[in-house]
Amino acid sequence: MRGMLLAACLVMGLCTGAPAGASRTLDAPDGKNWTHGATHLALPPAIGTLKRSGIVDSGTAELDIMAQYATPDSATILTAYLFRPALASAAIWFDRSQAMIEARDIYQGVTAVTSAPIAFARPGSGTKDVLRRTYVPRGGAYRSTALAMIPVGNWLFALRISSTAMDDAAMDALLDTAIAGVAFPANTPAGPAAAAVAGCAEPLYFSKASAVKPDMSLVLLAATQETMRGGGDGAADAGAWCREASDTVAYGIYRHPGEKDRYVIALGDAGIVASVSPEVPLLMRKPGVFVTLRELDGSRIYPAFDHLPSPDQAIDLVMHGAPLASVRDKAISLDSSLMSK
Repeated sequence: MRGMLLAACLVMGLCTGAPAGASRTLDAPDGKNWTHGATHLALPPAIGTLKRSGIVDSGTAELDIMAQYATPDSATILTAYLFRPALASAAIWFDRSQAMIEARDIYQGVTAVTSAPIAFARPGSGTKDVLRRTYVPRGGAYRSTALAMIPVGNWLFALRISSTAMDDAAMDALLDTAIAGVAFPANTPAGPAAAAVAGCAEPLYFSKASAVKPDMSLVLLAATQETMRGGGDGAADAGAWCREASDTVAYGIYRHPGEKDRYVIALGDAGIVASVSPEVPLLMRKPGVFVTLRELDGSRIYPAFDHLPSPDQAIDLVMHGAPLASVRDKAISLDSSLMSK
């Protein structure tokens, strides 16, 4: 998962979304569970015959955790991810992770074992809030691979397994074992009923959008709204999403069916989005459209367009433009250029 994200963001120039600070190895004593501070999810020292080899935090705040497990011969490798996405939708991030799996050269393409992702209830949940799927690679050394995406409040817990030894039936059973072996916090509410993302029935059409003169009041209002989005304690996003057609695996374009004035761009597969949505109207001014980059630990608000920009325009702005405001830990930083506008 993260390897594909890194490759994508290097190509796009968007390696901006990981929490600030260098990655670090977390203390996880042999033979004991490791418990995540914010969610209280506990990772066991072993899953079946796979032993935990280490846990890494991509930053300093445990917002993006990766734990590695493997059999003694490394024929089967399991990676568990726990992260607080900017958009807490299991369906969207399952869709992005699946796209990454399908694009990986080491599999030479994959064939899904089931016609659609399977929705089921995680341990302790009465709602089918988890999406999972097992795949058979079409070539290369691997015989099977699998993915599960599990909401934990506003966080997501993802499992990725690949094996050169197991067939798809054994892989599916190992995924069961892995999900059962994780200690999910008892007080975490069930996520919304899970459903795979489908293509949008009617595509959006775009004309060339133009930048508008920044208005400090509108930028400050947008930044204030970002501070109110909260952290990882709320419920997962319950909205239905559809996917716009795209010719790149680096990002996916999503919107709620029926909404044609906004969309989000999910960058890579690790929780980072660019939100494209209208400004809040003030003083009878016709609202423009803001592009906001939402990372795991904050947001960046970019200059507005006069109407809905294309995904290419939004990506170009985030790649090459300077944000007008940034939000970190509910603190707002405004660009000094706003004071003279």
